[in-house]
Amino acid sequence: MPNIAKLIKELMLHLNNLKYLIELRMSKKVFFKKWISNPFRMGSIIPSSSGIGFHFAKNIDLNKPGPIIEVGSGTGTVTEALIKSGVPEDRIICFEIEKDFCDILKKKFPKASVYNADILEIENFVDSKTQINSFISTLPFVSLGKQKTDEIMRLFKKFVDEGSDYLQMSYSPFFNSKAKKHGISSRRCSYVLRNFPPAYLYLCNNQSF
Repeated sequence: MPNIAKLIKELMLHLNNLKYLIELRMSKKVFFKKWISNPFRMGSIIPSSSGIGFHFAKNIDLNKPGPIIEVGSGTGTVTEALIKSGVPEDRIICFEIEKDFCDILKKKFPKASVYNADILEIENFVDSKTQINSFISTLPFVSLGKQKTDEIMRLFKKFVDEGSDYLQMSYSPFFNSKAKKHGISSRRCSYVLRNFPPAYLYLCNNQSF
């Protein structure tokens, strides 16, 4: 006599897995369409891998107060990896300029705060008195241009000086030089081969490395 409850449980598990695979495929499809329409704004043809998120999470000190702000969340691959690594969903704030991506993020992570906005508009969404735990960025600086990059780096420096950590993914091994030009102390903390293209992760804070 089959265990009906067990069969139902297994069926629900398979359905949930199927739903996840469908949503994942749709997310990648949306991402690719956005890349086709504006490749320089997107920076990469596919979303960052979950491996990037796991490496980010290893460098977040959850004992420090405040939210973790993800800049350029895309379709949420990194966000999901952060949560699986133990970062509480309700401590994550996502800034994403593509509305279609924001719709996906809100559906996948209902406890996170998702803003369809440029990170330079942060003061319109986060109280200026809030102590930020860390910034997680996958922004493609090479594609953004010098002026935009300088504005964002000045913003990150302001928060780093106030005690926040800043983690940046980069395809370049020379991000330390860029950070130094903006007065930010940084060090390479990871190299992620399981990403396309492979990527470096850098940790910036107000400590000397």
